[in-house]
Amino acid sequence: MFASPVELHHANRPCQRNGEERKLHLLHVAQTCPSLTSPFHPNPLLFSGHLHTLRAAAGNSPANVVRYARKLLTMEDGGTIAIDLVDGETSETIAEDDLPLYTNYLKETEQVVSDDKNMLIILHGLTGGSHETYVRALITHLRSTTQSEACVINARGCA
Repeated sequence: MFASPVELHHANRPCQRNGEERKLHLLHVAQTCPSLTSPFHPNPLLFSGHLHTLRAAAGNSPANVVRYARKLLTMEDGGTIAIDLVDGETSETIAEDDLPLYTNYLKETEQVVSDDKNMLIILHGLTGGSHETYVRALITHLRSTTQSEACVINARGCA
C-alpha cells in the first residue's frame, strides 16, 4: 500500500578498469543488496517527505556526535570542496568561527586516518553537509559495525 516502485538503471557498456572489462551491473548490486529492491514501507504517521524531515530534526540525538578534521581542496576551476574526515581520536574540539560544531581544520602535519583500513565515502543530500543528522547517524552506525574509516565529501557551496 505504501510501497514505492523501484526502477533499475545501468550503463549500456561495462566499466573499464586496468584494461579489463568488468561487468558492474546494477542487477548484481540488487541481488547482493535485496533491500534496494524490496518495497519501502514508511511509518504510516510519516506519510510525506516533510514529516520525515521534521522527524529527523526532532530526533537529533546527542549520541550521534561525530568529530571531523576538515581538509579544503581547491579545484582546477577555482571552486572549493571540503572533505571531512571522521576523527575518532579527538577528545575535545575547539569551535572555529566558520565551521560547524565538532569540526576543526586538518593541520598539515596531522593524520587522522589509517592507510590499512577501508575508507567509507559518504555524500550528503542536495543542500546538506557532514553536519546533517542523517549523515551523523549513518557514520555512528557504520563505525559501530565496521572497522572502516569514514569521510564526508561536502560539495561546493555546502561546506
